[in-house]
Amino acid sequence: MIAVALALALLAGPVAPSPAEESAPVPVVEPVLAARVDELRHLAAPPPLPGDRPPRLLLTGDSVSQTLAPALAAEARRRGAQVTINTRPGCGLLPGLPMTRDGFIPPWARGCSNEVPAWRGLLASTPADVVFVLSTWDGSPRAMGESVIDPASLVGHHATAQMVHSLVDDIAPVGSGRTVVFLAESIPTRGATSGDPSAIRIAEARHHRAVLRTVARADFARVRLVDLGQWLCPTGHPCPEIVEGVQVRGEDGGHFTPQGAAWIAPRLLDAIGLPAAA
Repeated sequence: MIAVALALALLAGPVAPSPAEESAPVPVVEPVLAARVDELRHLAAPPPLPGDRPPRLLLTGDSVSQTLAPALAAEARRRGAQVTINTRPGCGLLPGLPMTRDGFIPPWARGCSNEVPAWRGLLASTPADVVFVLSTWDGSPRAMGESVIDPASLVGHHATAQMVHSLVDDIAPVGSGRTVVFLAESIPTRGATSGDPSAIRIAEARHHRAVLRTVARADFARVRLVDLGQWLCPTGHPCPEIVEGVQVRGEDGGHFTPQGAAWIAPRLLDAIGLPAAA
């Protein structure tokens, strides 16, 4: 009897929707949001890679980059790429002194700032086709002499974008054939030692992403932008502490765990079009 009932239902065709279903609004994607998604997809397009030799990758940045480095290097080598790591915990790649909004400047900031020109020169001299940059310190307000440049303001946004573009000029000069792939930091998640991220920290991550988007939009020939948030925090704050069963970030909610780095490394290499090992 059950089989007969099922056969009759199939012959009868689809059931007509109820009046409530007929009147339910169809979700509409806002044109501005759709345009932003399309733009981010464009800015993350795979950069050109050599076809006659193994690609050469360089990863640079601060301690967040350092926690990503071992897994990224291991996965890239499995895919046949050559990898160089040059990270400096606590240091950014932009000039000036990173500071908090209440005026605190870390005691090591001046030493980092003094080393920026030499560090950038070393990166420029390192053979690479793609330079990954993940530097969360470069999203903070910066003391520049007597002035403070705050990416949260319109003037500060453009001033920071100019500094980032100068970084691109230094490490991937026009005609070098190199591509800088900025890894836009994700909003932090809750950490065992840090607790919930503050509204200020969340805003800084968003402003930094906006600056990098401005730079990538203006120089697509040399710059790509890959948003880490698409994997680590796809629905926005609060970001999940566990993604696909993996504790991706550590006790401070920002640095990668070894398991998290191993989880995201293949996704980054897929994003630049480096084929997985056979």
